[in-house]
Amino acid sequence: MDNRIDKNDGLLNAVEDILRESTYGSVMTIRKWITLSLHKISKILENKYFLKVSYNIMKKILKKLGYSYQSNKKMN
Repeated sequence: MDNRIDKNDGLLNAVEDILRESTYGSVMTIRKWITLSLHKISKILENKYFLKVSYNIMKKILKKLGYSYQSNKKMN
């Protein structure tokens, strides 16, 4: 994992705050997923928290937080 991510608790807390209301999951599979795109999360971080994060770093952050990255599918 990227050491910059591990050293920046503020970044992890900001991402968790953003994801709190858009997180879904299955208790049976212990998987979590989100309805926001990586681009959208990065834009919110930049606009609300004044943090600029690349697409690749965002993928690493989501993996560290236990999210699986999958393509968008229609939710019922």
